[in-house]
Amino acid sequence: MDVYRCLQTIDTYILFSGDGDFAPLYNLLIRLKKQVIIIFAHGHLGKEIYQIKQGIFTKAVDKLNMDLFRKNTPPVSRGA
Repeated sequence: MDVYRCLQTIDTYILFSGDGDFAPLYNLLIRLKKQVIIIFAHGHLGKEIYQIKQGIFTKAVDKLNMDLFRKNTPPVSRGA
C-alpha cells in the first residue's frame, strides 16, 4: 500500500474505511505516533476498530458537517 511508502513524510492519515481488516494498519500508524482519522458509513465500523481504545478519531460520514466541503463559501457573520 502507498501508506507504507509515505510513513516518513506524512503525519496525519484520513482513511475512508471502517472495515476491521484495516485494524492492523491503523494500529501500526498509532504505534508510529501518526494521527489517524477514520471516516466510515453509518453502522459500518468493524468491531476490530471499536477495540482500538486510543489513538484514532472516528466519524460516521453522515455526521460530517457538509460546510467543510463547500467551495468558496465565505464565513457567515453571527453579528457582534
